[in-house]
Amino acid sequence: MGCRVDDSGISIQLYDYDGIPVGAPRHGKFAVFYGGPRPNDGALTQYEKAYPGSQDWLTMIAIADTQDKLNQILTEPDLPAPTSTHTSSASHRVLVKLDIGGQRETLRARTTISSGPIISLDPKRPIVHVVHVKVLPEGAELRPTHPLVEEFTMGAKFFKRSEP
Repeated sequence: MGCRVDDSGISIQLYDYDGIPVGAPRHGKFAVFYGGPRPNDGALTQYEKAYPGSQDWLTMIAIADTQDKLNQILTEPDLPAPTSTHTSSASHRVLVKLDIGGQRETLRARTTISSGPIISLDPKRPIVHVVHVKVLPEGAELRPTHPLVEEFTMGAKFFKRSEP
């Protein structure tokens, strides 16, 4: 199951707490996703408990406009351990690292929503080629009235179909 980075790269759009886009989307031709099991440490916020995503969370997104820049990001010391890219499309606590157009940024503990063409509907192995990622600010609360909560929930439900 999971999200894959599309060969054309991905676009990142930052959002404010209310789900309103901030600035223009940024596109990186080179990207990597890391994922891992959803934390079961009792430290989930009430909103993470209400909208937990799937069992397999996206833990890091690295995006750059050249392969060299991406390679540089991937050697930084604060990265989670590399894992399978079979990750959820809707996750909390994501580390986002960008190096696009001369602008380097590290965004910690973000809620992200990935989207793109569905390339497999196999219930045991659904796959999405990600072309766009929405990134909410640290501490954003997915309340029932938040404009992105339905999209977050639908991404999580799509991938829960393949969980035991």
